[in-house]
Amino acid sequence: MVWTGVLRAVLLLSLPSSGISNTETRKPIDLTALKHIVSVINVHANKDPASRSSGSSSSSGSPSVTQSNRREDFQYAMAVRIAKNQCLQGFNEQGLEPLKTEVSNFKNNPETRDVYEGQMVIAARSKNERHSEYKLLIENERKVIKQLLESKQGRNDEDCVIFYTYNSPCLKRCLNEEADKKTRKIHDKQTTKGKKLTGIFRCIYNYLDELNSLQGPRAFVFSQIYREDVDKEELSDCFRKIADQIPLYQCDNNNRCRHCGQDNEYCAGAGADLAG
Repeated sequence: MVWTGVLRAVLLLSLPSSGISNTETRKPIDLTALKHIVSVINVHANKDPASRSSGSSSSSGSPSVTQSNRREDFQYAMAVRIAKNQCLQGFNEQGLEPLKTEVSNFKNNPETRDVYEGQMVIAARSKNERHSEYKLLIENERKVIKQLLESKQGRNDEDCVIFYTYNSPCLKRCLNEEADKKTRKIHDKQTTKGKKLTGIFRCIYNYLDELNSLQGPRAFVFSQIYREDVDKEELSDCFRKIADQIPLYQCDNNNRCRHCGQDNEYCAGAGADLAG
């Protein structure tokens, strides 16, 4: 009985470091607050948000580029770290002004940096094989995301963290575990032979836990299903794997936000693409 009590005490002491109590006690993000944050991101990060939906026209009266063609133009990812109360009910909309400034800096300087790094925002556009999610979460041993989340100056460990990607992560690379397993085998073989390691891991699952490193509300958000993945059956399972690690939301181009949760058919199904 004494040993039982000791083991129970050891288990309880180990819970905070495991993140179990952290996950259970932190407050969920408020949907209204999330809507306003994503609105700031969309308005200030997209080149021409007024003409995003298909069927709209430019100011000159000529038809706009179709929605399916514009998806590639708009693909970018962004991680935002802001004060906890800005992600909860009763948030102060004026408190988002610094966020607007940094997101605008990313928008207005698309070629000056491969990855934009601000005080509360990191952001990247996809380029060739280096997808925007990869640049922020994986590249250079997580350097960019760690720098944002490990910063202490003027920060609070209870800050809110939002990872936003305009298009959902693609099945071909960002959510492809099998491809990374093959890369791992190559690494292992090269290691045993003393050769220099090659290959790039691209699947984001193993890197999402970094977004849980702070104590405040957090969210993984996308606006629309990536065009090549619409109606793919495996998408629901892939979204579930994301939701297992961090709350998953969809905020469409009209800034209507919803929690995907474990039963995420309405986020992954045919009716999920609300961008029109």
